[in-house]
Amino acid sequence: MPKTQADEIGNLQAQVAELLADEVLDSAALLGTVMLSRSAKLRARLPQVGVGSHLESVLLFADVLKRQGENKRAIEFYNQALTLRENLRGCPSTPASSLLSETSKRSVAALPASLAGSKENDFSRSQRGLDLDMLEAHIRFSIARCLSALDMSQAAIRMLESIDAKHRTASMLLWMGKLYESSGMDRPTVSSYREALRSQPYALRAATSLLRLGVNANDVWQVCQGQVAAADQAWLHRFVDAHGLMSLNQYGPALQQFHKLSQEVPNNSHVLTNMAYINLQTDDLDDALTHFRSARRADPTSMENMDVYARAIYEVGDETRLNSLTRELMDIDEKHPAPWLAVALFCDTKGDSMSALKFLGKALELDHHHVASYQFKGLLHLRMSQPELGVSAFYKSYSIRRDYFAYQGLVHAYMSIPKLSDALRTAKEALQLMPKNPRAIVLVGRVLAQTSGDGPKKAKKAYLKALKLDPKCHEAAIALADLNIEEEKHNFMSELKPAVEILQEALRHSRREELHVKLGDVFVMNGRYPQALHHYNAALSLNSNCYSAKEGLERIESEMPPRDEWDQSFGPEYAMGDQVL
Repeated sequence: MPKTQADEIGNLQAQVAELLADEVLDSAALLGTVMLSRSAKLRARLPQVGVGSHLESVLLFADVLKRQGENKRAIEFYNQALTLRENLRGCPSTPASSLLSETSKRSVAALPASLAGSKENDFSRSQRGLDLDMLEAHIRFSIARCLSALDMSQAAIRMLESIDAKHRTASMLLWMGKLYESSGMDRPTVSSYREALRSQPYALRAATSLLRLGVNANDVWQVCQGQVAAADQAWLHRFVDAHGLMSLNQYGPALQQFHKLSQEVPNNSHVLTNMAYINLQTDDLDDALTHFRSARRADPTSMENMDVYARAIYEVGDETRLNSLTRELMDIDEKHPAPWLAVALFCDTKGDSMSALKFLGKALELDHHHVASYQFKGLLHLRMSQPELGVSAFYKSYSIRRDYFAYQGLVHAYMSIPKLSDALRTAKEALQLMPKNPRAIVLVGRVLAQTSGDGPKKAKKAYLKALKLDPKCHEAAIALADLNIEEEKHNFMSELKPAVEILQEALRHSRREELHVKLGDVFVMNGRYPQALHHYNAALSLNSNCYSAKEGLERIESEMPPRDEWDQSFGPEYAMGDQVL
C-alpha cells in the first residue's frame, strides 16, 4: 500500500511505464489520464521532480502518446513538461534516476559515458551526474521526433538546435544529420554525423552517411580508431574502407573489400546485399541474385536493399519469384517502401504501367528519398514517351545517390528530349567519377554518337575501349553495332555483316537478352526473319517479359511472308523449321 501521496502517484507511474514497456498502449493511455488527473489534484503535495512528481506524470503520458503515434497531442504534453522544467530554473542538480521517465531511462541507458557527462565511468555510474538540463534535452528531442513524424522538418531542426550542444546525444545528432540532409543542408549534415560518430564510434550509420556524403574514408576511420576495442579494429576498418570505395563508385575494389569483410563477418545480410548492389552496378546480374539469395537465407526478415533485389528479379523476368518476394516483404513491413516498389514492378510485368506509377507514389509517400522508386519511375516515364518527367525522376535519384543507374537514366532522359549538351555533361561527370567503368565510357559514347562532326568517330573509340576493359559489356557491343548500322544505312546492298559479327562475338562472352534482341533487330533489317525469330525467342527464354523481344515478334508477324512461302523466300532449310544462324 502506498504510504504517501507521492507513493500513490509513483505507483501509478510505475504501472503506466510497465504497460508501455509491454506495448499495451491503449491501457497505458487510459491509465495515464487517471495518473495525470490524480497528480494534478495532488500537485501541491508532490515533489517537484522525480518519481511521484507531476512533471514525471506529464512526461510519461507524453511518451505514451508518442508511442501511439498521436504526435500532435504528445507535443502538447511535452510542452507542458518544458514549462514545468522552466519553473525549476535554479534548482540544484538531481540524480538522473529520479528525473527520467521509465521510457527515457531505457532511451539513454544505451548511451556511452561520454554522452552522460562522465568519460571516465560507464553510463550506469554516470547517471548520478545527470541534471535537469539533460532532462530538458530529452524533452526537446522527443518534441523534435514528433514534429519530424508530422513532416514538420524545419520546426524539428529548430527544436534540436535549441538543445545545448554539450547535452546532445548520439541519437540526437543522428536525427539532426538526417533532418539537415533531407533539407539539403550539407555542411551541418556532415558536422552532425561526425559529432555522432565521435560520441559513439559504433554508430555505423553515421559512418556510412559520412562516406556517402563524400567524406574521406581515412578521415572517418580516424574518428573511430582510437575509441573502438582492439578486437573490432580489423573488421571495422574494412567496413569503412568498403563503404568508402562504394561511395566513390569504385566498384571493383569495393567488391574486393566486401568479400574480405564477409570472411570476417560471415553470413551477414548487410554485407551480402551490398555485394549484390555492386554486382548490379557492374552488370553482373547472376552474382547479384546469388548474393541476394544468400542474404535472404541469412536474415529472411531484413528489408535492407530488398527494393534492389525486387528490381533484379524484375530484370530477369521471374514473375513467380517477384510475386512471392512482394508478398513476403508486405508481410514483414507494409510501411516500408520496398514492398510497394515490388508491387509496382509486378504490375509492370503485367503491362499495367499506370498502376505501377500509382504504387510508386505510395512508396515515395513512405520515403521521400527512396532511390530505387525514383529510378523505376523515371524508366516508366521514358517508356511512356514522357522524357521531361523522366528527367525529374532521375534527377531526384541523382540528388540522393549518384550511382551508375542514376547517371544512366538521366543521360537517356536528356537524350530523349533531346538535350544533348546536358546529356554529355552528365555522362562526362559519370565518367569522371567512374573512370575505369566500361558502362560509364559507353554512356559518353552514346551521347557522342548523336553529335555532329567527329562525334561518331569518338564514340566508336569509346565503345572499343569499353569492350577492351570488359568483353562482357553488352551495352558497348550493342552501341558499337548501332554505330555500324548507322554507317551502313545508305548502303542498300549492305547485309550489316560487321554489326552481326560484333553481336555474335558479344554473345560468346555474355548470354544477355539485350544482345539477342539487337541481333534479332539486325536480322529483321536484312529480311532474315527465321534468324530474327530465333533470337527473339532466345531473349524471351531468358526473360519472358522482355518488351523489346515481344515487339520484335509482332513486327515479324506483320512483315514476314506466310510460312508456306518460306521455302521460296529463304530456302527449304527454314521451311523445315531449322533456325540456322
